Amino acid sequence: MFGKTLQLITYIACCVLIWSSFTRAAEYASNTHSQPIITIATLNYPPFVGSGDQDENRLWVWIDKALQTQGFRVERVIVPWARALELCRLGEVDGVFMLNKDHERENWAYFSEPVGIENQVIWQRKGAPYLPIQQLTDMKPFRVGVLRNSLQEGYLQNAGINNVSIMDVLQGIRMLKIGRIDLLVSEYSTTQYIIQHVYADSVKDFEASKGAVFSAPFYLALRKSYPGYKNVMERFDQNMSEYRRSPVFERMMADLNMSASSMASVGAQ
Repeated sequence: MFGKTLQLITYIACCVLIWSSFTRAAEYASNTHSQPIITIATLNYPPFVGSGDQDENRLWVWIDKALQTQGFRVERVIVPWARALELCRLGEVDGVFMLNKDHERENWAYFSEPVGIENQVIWQRKGAPYLPIQQLTDMKPFRVGVLRNSLQEGYLQNAGINNVSIMDVLQGIRMLKIGRIDLLVSEYSTTQYIIQHVYADSVKDFEASKGAVFSAPFYLALRKSYPGYKNVMERFDQNMSEYRRSPVFERMMADLNMSASSMASVGAQ
């Protein structure tokens, strides 16, 4: 009799232990899946957003924070720019960061308020005879590198410029360095950062135009098929508006030539 009672107690204890483990596992799974995930595609564009440390992501940390405070777990996909746009159009990611606005993109993407201003300048090898460029048509005789599927690529094509599409700024700098292209149209701060960190021994081998050939706001954009995209973006804009009042944020944007007050230092050409 005692042996049967002991077996029964052991059986009950095992059942309780199994049920407790199952309950804890179910609770963990519920907590894990209750946090919504939002996936943002972007390009390797340091020091704004990059695949490296925080120094390469000076702006991205604020974008990430503005989404995380809404309860999202933010996943970032860094790919060539043309691929980032394609992934969002196809619904394979939820949004794109550092997107310029045009009518075609507004058909499938919902844009935030402007996050900052990017300044596209013209780069050449030091001592080359191509600069200064007074107007776009002055670039017609030259091979001009420009980011594939960017608005700048379209502008140059419409002006009859001999475009050479590049996947990212690093590829453009490499092509410029070895003479595969004559000029490179790219964002000033990003190009300068990559030259200083990747081609530190060749910093003096490149020079840029005195002013921006293109200046345009950039945004975070969500695909319009994303559930509740307008509410997400409204709260994102509210968060970013609060961050902009921070002296730390304003100083960071000025250092990157992306605030309104810093535009004069780059100018317009």
